[in-house]
Amino acid sequence: MQEEAPSGALVAERHGAHVLVHAGDAADRERSFLAGLPPTPGDVLVLASQAAYRDPALTASLPDLLHPVLGDGGGDGGGAGETLWLAVNDLASDPALLERLSTGLGRDVLAPDGPLTVLPGSGIHVGPGPGSGASSGGTGWWRTRSDVPAWLFGTRFPAPRWQTALPAGAFEAGGAVAEPVLAGIAVRDVQAPPVGPGAPAFANALDMGSPLVVVGGAGPVPAPAAVAAVLTRLPPGAVGRVVLVPGTPAV
Repeated sequence: MQEEAPSGALVAERHGAHVLVHAGDAADRERSFLAGLPPTPGDVLVLASQAAYRDPALTASLPDLLHPVLGDGGGDGGGAGETLWLAVNDLASDPALLERLSTGLGRDVLAPDGPLTVLPGSGIHVGPGPGSGASSGGTGWWRTRSDVPAWLFGTRFPAPRWQTALPAGAFEAGGAVAEPVLAGIAVRDVQAPPVGPGAPAFANALDMGSPLVVVGGAGPVPAPAAVAAVLTRLPPGAVGRVVLVPGTPAV
């Protein structure tokens, strides 16, 4: 039987390695997403159903919801060394709550600054995008550890080992613009529209071993020389690991 913890109309239950918060709704889409995630030992994702999101008590209820199903990170309850990812839009804006959760649950806690871009069977992206704005809003996942100031950890869940080798934000080179997406970076012509969460580049699955460079999309296709200019801006160790993929049949 799955362990559940109610908080008024909200319920938290373990779903494999992760936690689903729901309000009695079937939450079929969220259950399917959690079941399809690649295994990442030590990571626990907390995902809320659509009905739970509509409950104004969701954020404030998280400590009471999560402690019964996760424990305090030690003792017989397990959890030592786990990292808790809270997939609730803009939750990083409440540092006091995150500090309370990290201390009470005995785990590092990560929360997004901005809304989530979710790709079933792959992961979640939140972070910077076109220019000074954001393709999915905000800056990324912020990590909180008890008694330590929060810091920006990255833009992707799960966190691939190549993440720190890629620029965290968008940049321009040789007439092309490179923008972060879940699978790596998307490269578009400087005249093409910015890449957003609904763009084909966001449909590429996250590969934990290699970042993708998705070339093209809406608008003009970037010239090969422009793509090469983008690649030269990447750290040497990253260039040898990237996989080039077309973002449109025109490429």
